Amino acid sequence: MAAGNNDINCKLGVPITDEKLCTIRYTGRTHNATVIATGRLTTLEILRQEFPDDDIQACQEDNIEYYKTESKDGPKFFAYHRDGTKDKAYYWDDGHWNGYKTLKSVEISTVLPRADESCTSTISQEPADDRRN
Repeated sequence: MAAGNNDINCKLGVPITDEKLCTIRYTGRTHNATVIATGRLTTLEILRQEFPDDDIQACQEDNIEYYKTESKDGPKFFAYHRDGTKDKAYYWDDGHWNGYKTLKSVEISTVLPRADESCTSTISQEPADDRRN
């Protein structure tokens, strides 16, 4: 049986996945202060499994990304969409996706997980050009 890409990546010591984060900044309703919420990229299906009581429906935008909030502030989850040059973020409330009217900024970043002991290079290879001699 041939090794899958994850097996090959692991043998080379390459992280298996990248984790995409989205940080949104908006003015909150409660205290009229800036709220900073950071979420980890996920899928609508996973959100539905984790929050079954919310009855989450698909967001109306095309090419939408869903994020589960990891920070202490902000909603439990949110959606993000880039429309040309304009960033849009949505929160789920009362059975509907609502756009943030006070959205100040959006920052997308990628975090590379650390390779753990189970995923370290197992291939030893001499340099292709060994000029030590």
